[in-house]
Amino acid sequence: MTASDSNLFVQNGELYILPTLTSDAIGKAAILDGGSFNLSDDCTSNNKTACSVKSNNQTGATIQPVQYARISTINSATIAFGKVEVRAKLPQDNKYGAWPLSGEIDIMESLGNGISYPALGSNFVRSTLN
Repeated sequence: MTASDSNLFVQNGELYILPTLTSDAIGKAAILDGGSFNLSDDCTSNNKTACSVKSNNQTGATIQPVQYARISTINSATIAFGKVEVRAKLPQDNKYGAWPLSGEIDIMESLGNGISYPALGSNFVRSTLN
């Protein structure tokens, strides 16, 4: 995931989360063999060694073909009431690999129980598109 303005931006009051193709930056052949890619400052991972990769056809190591953004409202915004609308173009198959490589969207996951409750309960909400 990246913090790049190409993947996440606000325009005319609307939030855009757009994928970009890694091959646009390094070429199609480099995705499968002989390529390297480093997100450097745009990487959102706490593990900075996870921010770079080298492709190698013999070992099966490939570079993620699509870059996407991560957004979190923790400590910055909340939605108490309302709705979230999504218009998305999704892969039709496992083109990028088995889940989660071909996509996952979690709009809301919540537990309404106390912190000591050991399992799912009466105020449990979850929404996932895998």
